Amino acid sequence: MRLFFTLFIIGTISLLNAQAVKVLVANKDIKYKSIVTLDDTFYKTVNFVPKRCIPIEKQDFEKQKLMAKHYIRSGRILCVKDLKVDTQNTIVFDFGTLQIEKRGKIIFENKRYIKIQNPNGKIEKIYKDGMN
Repeated sequence: MRLFFTLFIIGTISLLNAQAVKVLVANKDIKYKSIVTLDDTFYKTVNFVPKRCIPIEKQDFEKQKLMAKHYIRSGRILCVKDLKVDTQNTIVFDFGTLQIEKRGKIIFENKRYIKIQNPNGKIEKIYKDGMN
């Protein structure tokens, strides 16, 4: 009877480990619309993955740059629905000998200045003559 009980316990523990899944988890808080890299994540073995979550894999980070769709707390499993492919909108400012490349998109432009929207949503005004 004792042998049967120990085999039952060992079998149950091995079954629980067989269902464990290795997922990527955020190791720090990830801000809205920030680029997520493998440095921001770590592998963790969990027994339960939420129903609506398809865990993201390491290969997804190697193929393209990923951006957070919303604020992600540290310790949360990274799902496919939490990240999107970063469409890199860049603007090049040419001031003669100096060229500046910024991420964002042009909202407004006239003879004096250009208004751009940064990836984090802030609007920035850049004068064409180089002044602030």
